[in-house]
Amino acid sequence: MRLPKVEGTKVRGSTYYSNIRVPPPLRDRYPGKSHIVRSLETSDPKIAKRKVTSLVASRIDEEIKLERASKIEEAIQNLPIDQRRIVEDAGGIDGLIAHYEVSKKAQAFAHVGVTDYITDVPTPSLELKIEEAQDRAAHEVLLDEAVQEAKTLRAVGRDVQIPGNKATDLRELAMAYIEAHGTPRVSHRSYLTPVRRFIELHGDIPLEDLRMEHLRIFPNELKNLTPSRKDGVNELPFKENAKAAKARNLPLMTDSARLKSVDHLKYLTAWAPSQDYLAEDPFKGFTITTRNRKFSEQKLTRSAFDGKEVAAILKYARSERHPHSIDYWGPLLMAYQGARRARCGWTPALSTTLTRKKTTETTCCYDD
Repeated sequence: MRLPKVEGTKVRGSTYYSNIRVPPPLRDRYPGKSHIVRSLETSDPKIAKRKVTSLVASRIDEEIKLERASKIEEAIQNLPIDQRRIVEDAGGIDGLIAHYEVSKKAQAFAHVGVTDYITDVPTPSLELKIEEAQDRAAHEVLLDEAVQEAKTLRAVGRDVQIPGNKATDLRELAMAYIEAHGTPRVSHRSYLTPVRRFIELHGDIPLEDLRMEHLRIFPNELKNLTPSRKDGVNELPFKENAKAAKARNLPLMTDSARLKSVDHLKYLTAWAPSQDYLAEDPFKGFTITTRNRKFSEQKLTRSAFDGKEVAAILKYARSERHPHSIDYWGPLLMAYQGARRARCGWTPALSTTLTRKKTTETTCCYDD
């Protein structure tokens, strides 16, 4: 007797088998298979229908989870370097969530410790003062760590509470500014890199606590940094970048690059009052001072490529770069026009790969 047809199944002998199409996003999990075929171990059409429906539901759930994981991974890749580092150090989003819960509890216990001191003692002992100071310092460190973890989780779409109500800072202001102005993605780093450097230098200061003094110090400290992409030095945190620049004698940030960093921070705070982020602009009126240099010192070092190097560049562009990108057409157009190589004259990808050893490394004004 022939068994009745059941959608999503096929019959072999007297047994129903699943016959579910593998969705394109799941093809990598089922290599070489277009359909999932497995025995449902029944000849009853009602049981077969129930089992195959369950299998279809599990495939849909699997596809949704994969899509969600893909979106999270994309969000992680779009995070600023310092926040990506937080995720990586925690071993991924799940690890960061677990670490955040621990940080939040530790911060809460530290807060209890800070508020638990006896305040009606006329002259606290030196030991008590030292203990209180240590607890307050620990509380601030733990609070800052919990805040940074919470903001990173929120940046990838997780709805978590930010401890201490320290939600609005320069980075959130920058993201709001970028969204409001429709800033192209290629220009995001013009704002986010100075913001990252500012936070690395001063900490994640709430907007209302920003002072002119913070901005005054910033460009002076930038003098010690290098924008060099060699071995990923540009991605190092502020202090580590400065240390590597000094130890390896790498080229330092130019005055024009420092000026751009300051200007982009000023664009943000100048916009903030109009959006009710701040009552007034804390950086209004600030100007960066640079030393005057002789005209001869300002000339850029130029170095022409020889014939073999030009051929190598053009071969690399044609074989390794997509025809729809500037990295493909840029070298071709520059070769056609006879353009010479100069600082900031090449795209980062090509300059990193094809820089001549005898000349100064080509770098760009922003470093991530």
